[in-house]
Amino acid sequence: MEIAVIASKSDPAGLNIKKALIDYGFNELKVSYDGNKIYSLKNISIYTTNKKIVYPENIDNDIEADLFIFISKHSSKEPRKTLSVHMPGNWGKAELGGKDKTLNICNPNYLKEALVELNKLNTLGYEVTGESDHHGPYLEKPCFFIEIGSQEEQWNDKDAAKIVANTLMNLFNKEIGEYRVAIGLGGNHYMAGLNKIQLETDIALSHVCPKHYLQDFNEKMLYQAINKSTKKATIAILDWKGLGSEKQRIIYLLKDYNLEIIRSDKI
Repeated sequence: MEIAVIASKSDPAGLNIKKALIDYGFNELKVSYDGNKIYSLKNISIYTTNKKIVYPENIDNDIEADLFIFISKHSSKEPRKTLSVHMPGNWGKAELGGKDKTLNICNPNYLKEALVELNKLNTLGYEVTGESDHHGPYLEKPCFFIEIGSQEEQWNDKDAAKIVANTLMNLFNKEIGEYRVAIGLGGNHYMAGLNKIQLETDIALSHVCPKHYLQDFNEKMLYQAINKSTKKATIAILDWKGLGSEKQRIIYLLKDYNLEIIRSDKI
């Protein structure tokens, strides 16, 4: 599998993770991307884009790879120290890259193992969490984000960057497991009711739609959530308390799709 790691020239966390990765012995290539050096080690290449990390739309047309991993900062007004993973994509309007109401292709096995590795290597007291699908860019190849949050102090934390780099190197050098695949529905942006499932069961989450986007979750979005994955989802996990007033509509919507429906509080 050819893997492309993407950093942005304007993203301090991504650049710190990139530097920590290069220290593993990546070789500088003579060619460049966006005028920036490319580094390579076996089947992994590190690219730097001049665009903000949410905007290199269709980068898979310019770079040949089977999996795209975006290394970046996570921003929040809350002073929250996080190491996180998530899928890019938009349940509603595309306000930060990507396309309106369009998800990307997930590799749920890699996404799960990235979170597990982050959790295993975290020695800094950061919160390790998944996030629901949000922002761009749009690709037609499998992809995910791995991030350091949430403010400048954390983005420039070299030790946090090393943890993310170590996580990625472990992923690159291990045999990735096979898991049952689920979509997640409800709850908050940080998947409070779903993280434990991702970390402690044989279920890998692919796409997650939080409570504040459930009004946009219709049959079209459900179809994408199930099928835009390297392994089709067969389970829908419901954050029961986090479905709010959309609970009955969501249950009715799921009934024709032959999914195993599980309440997160029952796992």
